[in-house]
Amino acid sequence: MFLGRTVREGGLSTIELLVAIAVIAILAGLGFVQYSRVNARVSLEASASDIRQAILRARSDALASGNSHRLVVVSGSRLILESRSSSDWELAREINLPNGIVLTSPGADSMIEFDSRGFANFTPSDLIFVISDANASHAFAPAMSGNTRFQ
Repeated sequence: MFLGRTVREGGLSTIELLVAIAVIAILAGLGFVQYSRVNARVSLEASASDIRQAILRARSDALASGNSHRLVVVSGSRLILESRSSSDWELAREINLPNGIVLTSPGADSMIEFDSRGFANFTPSDLIFVISDANASHAFAPAMSGNTRFQ
């Protein structure tokens, strides 16, 4: 003891410990918010990529098989890839968008049909896909070749 004071030995006081825990909690909260935003953006981009790949697959399958193939919008969260066999359409693949991601355009019953030569017929003729979540959206237009252009 020196002049009425006690000498403090090594260690942290309760206040110092609480401040350190509060700083760590704030940083963790900020990291979680940023992670959520990145995760939502990646999910939206992956869904848009799935649709673009389905368009390319429909064209590729039409060229390879010599039969027509089409991608049909069933609802805002579901698309189907179909192939023509004789006079009927058969389901080849189903695409369900993740929760929270919606195909806002085109509406149901819109489609891209590729004939055996790979030429596309769009219904409606000015078909543009717009896919969105609560924070962002992506728009792309399919081309006659099956490739897509970002809008």
